[in-house]
Amino acid sequence: MLKKLCKKIIFEIRMLRIDAEWYGRLHCWEMYPPSFYYRYTPKEQEEIRSKEIAEIRAMLREYEDKHNLMQMGGHSV
Repeated sequence: MLKKLCKKIIFEIRMLRIDAEWYGRLHCWEMYPPSFYYRYTPKEQEEIRSKEIAEIRAMLREYEDKHNLMQMGGHSV
């Protein structure tokens, strides 16, 4: 059990290190840090990505609706 715990700790340290390197680069264009791709299966990655994109689109629609309402002279509460 101790060996398993040590492996987990080492894995987490590695993930922190590669993420820190990724964040340090200004030319990183991936949607998520490298640890994301190690932690989740491709199916889980797609589910998470789809959910987050849907949430962003919903926020954009809400912003556009509010903005359009304000342009038409309406007041938001």
